[in-house]
Amino acid sequence: MDPIDQINDALTQRPSDLYMVYFQAGTGTYASPEMLAKVIEPVMDVPEAVGLFIGTRPDCVSESVLDILTPYRSRKLLWLELGLQSSSNATLDRIGRGHDTESFVRARSLAMEKGIPVCAHIILGLPGEGEEEMLSTARFLAEHEVEGVKIHHLQIIKGTPLEEEYHQGLVSPLDHRTYPTLVAGFLEHLPSSTVIHRLVSDAPDEILIAPQWPHRSRVIQSIRDHMTDVGSFQGKAWKG
Repeated sequence: MDPIDQINDALTQRPSDLYMVYFQAGTGTYASPEMLAKVIEPVMDVPEAVGLFIGTRPDCVSESVLDILTPYRSRKLLWLELGLQSSSNATLDRIGRGHDTESFVRARSLAMEKGIPVCAHIILGLPGEGEEEMLSTARFLAEHEVEGVKIHHLQIIKGTPLEEEYHQGLVSPLDHRTYPTLVAGFLEHLPSSTVIHRLVSDAPDEILIAPQWPHRSRVIQSIRDHMTDVGSFQGKAWKG
C-alpha cells in the first residue's frame, strides 16, 4: 500500500492521532535519491505525520541520500536507523551481513555532519559471540557517539540459513533468564544520554523457530527488576 494511503487509512480510523512514518521493510535508502525524495516529500507534507524514521544498511547511505533527509530536521522528528548488529567484522562475515564496521562508521560520520541522529540496531547472542564481544559493541557505539540504540536478541527465523544451523545444533539462542544480565551490562557501557529505542526482539509467531520467550513486556520488566536489584544503570561503566 502507498504510504499516503496508509496514513489516510489510519486517519480515517483515528483522526485525532499523530503519526511516525517508518520506512523499515527492506533497505530504506536503496533506491536513487530522486526516488527517495518522490516517496518522502508527499508523506512529510501530511500535518499529522510528525516524525520520519528511515531504516537502512550502513553501506547504502550516501551524502546525496542524506541531503534529501536534511531539510526535514527542523520540521519533523527525524532518525536514521542503521543495522550494525555487531562491531566485530568476524561476526558480520559469519552471519553474511555483506558490510563491515567501517561502512557503519562512514555512514554515522556523514549523518553527524548533516545533524541527523542515528539509531543503531544490534543483536545480542550472535553466533560466536560471548559477553565480551557484546560489550565491545556497546563500547563501539559509545565511542562513535551514536544517539540511539535498538537492542534485539538473536531469533531463528523460518527459512533462513540459521534455521538449518539451529537444527544441526550449531547455533544456540540466548535464554530469557540470563538475558537481563546481558542487557544490563550492555547498557552500563552506553552514555546515559543514548536513547534506547528497543530492548528485545518480537518476530511474529508464525515465522519464529526459536527461542520461545515470554511476552516481551515480561522480558522488559525482568530487565528492569534485575537492574534495580543489582544497582545497575545506563552509563555506569561508561568511560567517557
